[in-house]
Amino acid sequence: MSFLLTPPESTRLDRPAGYFQLEAGFLAEQFSRLNGCVAEGYAELNKTHVQILIEIDPKDPIERSL
Repeated sequence: MSFLLTPPESTRLDRPAGYFQLEAGFLAEQFSRLNGCVAEGYAELNKTHVQILIEIDPKDPIERSL
């Protein structure tokens, strides 16, 4: 999955790349819970927007606790 953050979020592009990694992590956690498998999130900064990529691995299920 891919998400684009556009203004007003893109006005914060002067922040370091890791600044948006927290948002990517939150999204990855939600996709992990919804799909029952491991998910990772990556934030990429561009001049006009921030792109967040979420990758899931259906071959790597998470253990669910009851």
